[in-house]
Amino acid sequence: MPNRPATLLVITGLPCTGKSALASELERTLRWPLLSKDEVKEQLFATLGWSDREWSRKMSEASYGLVFATARKLLMSGTSCILEGNFRRTRQQDFENLVRNVDIRLMQVVCKAPGDVIVQRFLARAQSGARHPGHVDMESFAELENELRSGMSVPVAIGGTVMEFDATELSTGSLVTFAKELLSSGLTPNP
Repeated sequence: MPNRPATLLVITGLPCTGKSALASELERTLRWPLLSKDEVKEQLFATLGWSDREWSRKMSEASYGLVFATARKLLMSGTSCILEGNFRRTRQQDFENLVRNVDIRLMQVVCKAPGDVIVQRFLARAQSGARHPGHVDMESFAELENELRSGMSVPVAIGGTVMEFDATELSTGSLVTFAKELLSSGLTPNP
């Protein structure tokens, strides 16, 4: 069997569009390392503490730096991985640095849902107390509300194959079905 380049599978979209749920299902299905910006951010909160929106932004920047550096190491070693986060256009340079001089296959999944569904999920999550308080979701809502209501998730301009995941009805069945669809596109699980 010919040696295939490692695959970078990017899972992106607005907050509350099912990125984390889909990435976890794909991690289980593919047995690839999952690098999640919010998981790293919560580890930083646990170590460095948390306070306000400005601190949360700083921890996001640090988290992105760690996630991209780790992904680059994995890809350079030939290990396929999943990168999950709300990758806005401001992350373009990070992606360019990540793929520079590395022979990889790029795939991207853009998670989408209608704006009213996203807003409802965001507020429910913020009020549930299930997420680390360092994310300061209610403080973030005022600045994110218009973007959330738009429902406009766009792919990162990195090339490769782009697929959409409709997270309107986020269920285990829809996650498993989409994971199978990705496998049929040629992704292979680790042994």
